[in-house]
Amino acid sequence: MVRTSFRAAALSTVASLTLLTGSDAAFALVQSDPGAQGNDIASSSELAVDFDIAEQPLQTALIEFARQSGQSLLYSPDLVEGHTANAVQGRMTPTLALSRLVSGADLDMQRSASGAILLRQAAAVEARDTPSSQPTNPAPTRPEGAASESLIEASAEAEPDVLQMDTITVTGTSIRGVNPESSPLDVYSREDFQRLGVLTTDQLLRAIPQNINTTSSIGGLAVSRELNARSVNAVDLRGLGAGSTLTLLNGRRLPLADVGETADASLIPLGAVERVEVLTDGASSIYGADAVAGVVNFVLRDDFEGAETSVSYTTRGDGGYSAGQFDQVLGTSWSGGGVIASLSAATSGPFLTDEVDFSNTPDTYLAPLDQRYSAFVSGRQDLGASAEVFADILYTDRHTKTSTREDGFFQATSLSNTQTEQVVATVGGRIQPVRDWQFELLATYGDYTNNLNIVRFFDDGRLRETNGAQDFSSLEVTGKLDGTLLSLVSGDVGFALGGGYLEQELGFGPMRADRATSYAFGELAVPLINEDMAVPLVQRLELNLSGRYTDTSDFGDSFDPKVGLLWAINDELKLRGTYGQAFRAPTLPDLIPSETSYVILPVEGPLGTFPDPFSNDQSTVYYVVGPISNPDLGPETSEAFTLGFDFAPARIEGLTLSSSYFNIDYTDRIAQPPDAFEIAADPETYFDLITDEVSPAIIADTLPGALGLFDARTGDYSTTLDPDAIAADVTHIIYNGLTNIASQQTSGFDVSLDYSAPTSFGAWNVGAAFTYMLENKERISAGAPVVERVGTLTYPVEFRGRLNAGFQHGGWSSQLQLNYVDSYTNTSVTPAEPVDRWVTVDLITGFSFQERHGDLLSGVRVGFNVRNLFNEDPPFARSNSASTIGTDLGVNYDPTNADPFGRLFTLSLSKEW
Repeated sequence: MVRTSFRAAALSTVASLTLLTGSDAAFALVQSDPGAQGNDIASSSELAVDFDIAEQPLQTALIEFARQSGQSLLYSPDLVEGHTANAVQGRMTPTLALSRLVSGADLDMQRSASGAILLRQAAAVEARDTPSSQPTNPAPTRPEGAASESLIEASAEAEPDVLQMDTITVTGTSIRGVNPESSPLDVYSREDFQRLGVLTTDQLLRAIPQNINTTSSIGGLAVSRELNARSVNAVDLRGLGAGSTLTLLNGRRLPLADVGETADASLIPLGAVERVEVLTDGASSIYGADAVAGVVNFVLRDDFEGAETSVSYTTRGDGGYSAGQFDQVLGTSWSGGGVIASLSAATSGPFLTDEVDFSNTPDTYLAPLDQRYSAFVSGRQDLGASAEVFADILYTDRHTKTSTREDGFFQATSLSNTQTEQVVATVGGRIQPVRDWQFELLATYGDYTNNLNIVRFFDDGRLRETNGAQDFSSLEVTGKLDGTLLSLVSGDVGFALGGGYLEQELGFGPMRADRATSYAFGELAVPLINEDMAVPLVQRLELNLSGRYTDTSDFGDSFDPKVGLLWAINDELKLRGTYGQAFRAPTLPDLIPSETSYVILPVEGPLGTFPDPFSNDQSTVYYVVGPISNPDLGPETSEAFTLGFDFAPARIEGLTLSSSYFNIDYTDRIAQPPDAFEIAADPETYFDLITDEVSPAIIADTLPGALGLFDARTGDYSTTLDPDAIAADVTHIIYNGLTNIASQQTSGFDVSLDYSAPTSFGAWNVGAAFTYMLENKERISAGAPVVERVGTLTYPVEFRGRLNAGFQHGGWSSQLQLNYVDSYTNTSVTPAEPVDRWVTVDLITGFSFQERHGDLLSGVRVGFNVRNLFNEDPPFARSNSASTIGTDLGVNYDPTNADPFGRLFTLSLSKEW
């Protein structure tokens, strides 16, 4: 994982290939203000990088160069087709490495104003840049076969005939080619997947320090805030709840799982993913609802030539669990177009409590039987000189089975089967009407269906079967115009302006709900000061402004702004900060009126005596209104700010240090209040849930959701309700349903450190990444006490992180990784009990064969990983068997902070064809 701001390029360690149609396009891109930054191909501040690129087809070598260097490349595929790259090994600057790599291909290199490196045909550049009617100003000559490192000076009056590009947009901005370095953005590339030893999306989510596994199929029926019968795996940054993190696929919303609560990230096959971008601050100004804690964007592979086959097998050291996976990627390109396809199949589990010694609950799966199949296809095609169309589709089919022993209200064993299908398809087009302006129009359709079948086998011989079907569909159309708005002395001002329409529909059994959302957004990237202005202590000062207006059909509207500032003091030190507002929409089930029974509760009666601050004679009588849903809910809102720095000291080459402070004030949270008896027992604490506004009209407004009324004074239950009679009998109303009453305040630090150094025996690296929580305070209502949640069950621990050390030599790579989860308190039992820290060590090794090993082995990589090398059991966390839904959660460990597997061995094999 790499902090993007460590690099000059926009995409860190990821290949960013901008496809140009010819030299005219490249010529247009290098026309920039002579004072603009980035026009020199070689920079005095350019840091050396360790390269290990074998002799291979140039197209493949350029992708590898971009991954290893962190540089963005812009070129046309037909310029490199048929060429072979020279081998490049050793520590050198990216400029020198690329020059050696393309030597012999007769290409020129220039640096664009955005920092990307342009590759152009040398002869075409000379012909285009030297018009016969103009005096010539030729570029410096170069030896035959050597790449030029000079910028060709072009006439400002020259206009390009062709201008086509497909520059990647980084998560956290709507402007192409802009890296919002003010925001804390982490990028996990395919190289990082190998380094972390992860093969599935679920494993990657567990490796992200900011993520809490509150919604996971692994141990989904263990100690948790809620059960997870549908085996959903969701992202939960900062522990604010899975629905508070927005999950994207190629920058687009996924259909929601878990009855409209959150996206199921596990349905995205990691073999089809090029990189994962994790934005850890609020981003509703860019993406709209649900981006309170941040955004996780899964970017699928879209540029691949050839074929890649991968297989892996995982087995538990003590037996009882195994997993297998197969991935096949195929890709090809032609002049002006290309297509890539990916197939994935995986199976794992089940893993039973019989295989471990920390649980005495029989007939229970710690991990489900999980079988899944995925297919992905993406294609693009140029239409003329400055237009492109593209389309992609991802389909996933997943089957899970789990078993749970129930010893709560009754004795039974439940067998749950789920079948899930998800389709996400996008079609769109881009056109560049003028200069570098680009208009993009796209439509994304998503559909998620889940069928849950539960069969309960009771100990007395009875059998009960229940079925639950969920379907969630969405259709979104978005248009966006972006490019350079104007040029200042300090540089080009980038802009984005757009809007769209989103329809969402949920079906859950007989329940149907839908939502229509219209939105408009805008963004500016403003360079305030650049290096050429010679301002003391300011090398660069950049401002990023964004805002989004959202209007929904069911809960109102919201405007969410954000401002970010980057202050680069010099080449070594950058300071950054953001402030923004965000919101989370009520889920569709939250807004649907539900039917339930209401209660008349006297403060003194057969059910007990309660305090009565409202009268002197214990005469208060409550009317308890407790719908599960509430059509009058509003959005949850938040304010967040971050402060951070990135430091790369020149005196310690290869060292980078990054830190971010975050603070999120999350208010108007939708919550279910305590039950009526708890409220009645402490009316002064829950004053905001009690009102003395009682009238027949107010009572009548509550009755559409009432199945009946229980009168605790007499014990009678009636289904015929008279608002006049009720209003005459009661003095106060307790509103006990979902409402915007809760608040949460969380803050802490994210820290990452990386150091790499070449030696006579390969390149060594050490690193660390951790999150330290200062607070995570909750208040259930305005009058309720503030409760500190850090270090309590299913909430973030105080300290979580990892240390790593490894080396690379030739084709070998090896890494040791220490994973640390702090101790905390189990608050689900009385009295509360401590839970020990969990420390595990992983070993990740691999060998990549190069062409010198022969055609059969060329492109082959063998990996061998040992996860939890010392076979550490998860810390004991006693389960609370007093379940409210009849399920004994007695597995005695916490899946939020640990996994149950013990030592796992994984053998993987991949080959590029």
